[in-house]
Amino acid sequence: MTASTQDPRKLGRDERRLIFAKLEDVYVDEKTGYAMGWTDQKVADDLGVPRAWVTTIRDENFGSLAANAEVSKDMEELHQIKALVNSGVEFVEKELASLKKAQRQVVAMESRLSKALQ
Repeated sequence: MTASTQDPRKLGRDERRLIFAKLEDVYVDEKTGYAMGWTDQKVADDLGVPRAWVTTIRDENFGSLAANAEVSKDMEELHQIKALVNSGVEFVEKELASLKKAQRQVVAMESRLSKALQ
């Protein structure tokens, strides 16, 4: 059998125990969800297992994925900051366009004056 035709890894007892133990450390409860900085993907990466396995074990044994209140607050703050930054970028781009226009006018005027003085 070649690597492309092999059956995908199966979730066995050892992997279940490993994932369960990690979730015991990083999943607070169904209301809170993961401790800060942890996600299904991060657990999967940390353990070297497919994310689907982590999701399955978490759903079966710890409950559905809850939104962490701190993460939700941080996401809201991030959206506000992003809107502020985007607004600032838009303002700077308009000002830059105005400055470039003024620069072109200065170059044109300088050229005209230079020719007039010759």
